[in-house]
Amino acid sequence: MPLANFIDILRNKNIPWMEYTPEHIKDDETAIQKYKDGQNK
Repeated sequence: MPLANFIDILRNKNIPWMEYTPEHIKDDETAIQKYKDGQNK
């Protein structure tokens, strides 16, 4: 089953298919900063 179809099924049943927490945001920001720092060397 394609992922998009599975997500539709979850949505129809009011099941969250993705949770993006403040911790995820912080982890992403840290990773982006490390990447940028590595590009400037």
